[in-house]
Amino acid sequence: MTAALITNAFRFWVLEVVDVHGDDFRFYYSMARIGLTYGWSHIYDLSLQCAPIGPISETKLHCPGLLLPPAAWLAAPFTALPYTSAYPLWMAMLGVCFAAIIALLWRCLPEPRAVYAAAAFTAYPLAYGLFLGQTSIIATLGVVLAWWLIRARRPALAGAALTLILAKPQIVLLVPVALAIAAQWRTVAVFAAVTSALGLASLATLGTHGVAAYFSITTDVLAPEVNYVYTLRGLFGPAAGIALQSLLALVALLTAWRFRARVDAVFLLGILGSALASPYWHVPDYVVLIPAAALQLSLGPRVPALFLTAALFVVGSPFSVGVAFLPAVVQVGSWLLLEVGWILWLATRPAVAFVPADPKPAMAAA
Repeated sequence: MTAALITNAFRFWVLEVVDVHGDDFRFYYSMARIGLTYGWSHIYDLSLQCAPIGPISETKLHCPGLLLPPAAWLAAPFTALPYTSAYPLWMAMLGVCFAAIIALLWRCLPEPRAVYAAAAFTAYPLAYGLFLGQTSIIATLGVVLAWWLIRARRPALAGAALTLILAKPQIVLLVPVALAIAAQWRTVAVFAAVTSALGLASLATLGTHGVAAYFSITTDVLAPEVNYVYTLRGLFGPAAGIALQSLLALVALLTAWRFRARVDAVFLLGILGSALASPYWHVPDYVVLIPAAALQLSLGPRVPALFLTAALFVVGSPFSVGVAFLPAVVQVGSWLLLEVGWILWLATRPAVAFVPADPKPAMAAA
């Protein structure tokens, strides 16, 4: 583990030294600056969005972006600083978010907890996501915070916290659906209300011009094959891949319904189902599987949970991801095989497998 930590830190340092600083943060910063300067209806105008910012000048490689307005609003305070100052500050904020994720999950971890927590920092998707300034970490925090608040008997606050997934909704799309299936009505209702309010505010600020501009660039953003490489669609093609994604999403949701008496299981299956069903997936998005491992450790059984956790950190280690000596199909296939096997294993468990004897941590019954 020490070697993985050192290697992860080294690869992060190499990225910062030789690559484009904050490749994805460039979108957030750019769109926020456009909104504050020209009006929020212009955040999808390519003539403005693709203008060089800070150290990033390869405009055709970094545009366009489909960031939702609430995420651009989140970046607005950072535009008070030059890009080169805002980027490290944003990255520090993401680091604090991930530390909060580990703190919230702390009681899920077996002893020695510090060892398991340190293992989370060996995941290359985390290092790469921090380097890019990826909002995947914020969306993951929203899921974990909602889980923690439900466990603390604060379902309304959990719904509000869950709206953080709007930072990158496609990586956790099935989590709210799983909660609805598990009859967490107060959480789902508050989430729907806050999300609807933000949606209406977004439409109001975008206006007809902004909405039209958004849809006009959607194809350009979603068309490149790189967006599907880490999905079943990328591996099996559109028809077979989408069919498999839909089937596995259904399996995950049905299994979440069977285990609806246990909050950990519902969130776990929502995360895994989202990871396989997402239409758009990149390496930093795998950070959302770190909480999935912690939840599985909490649920048990001990040996399978430890095996799945070890497998996750093997396929996500800096020795496995983005390295030249492993073919891309092996790297991608390892992630997908782990996720599919994980969901299918959970689906074969009996309904009583993860129902606690002590009802205190259980979810409220329907």
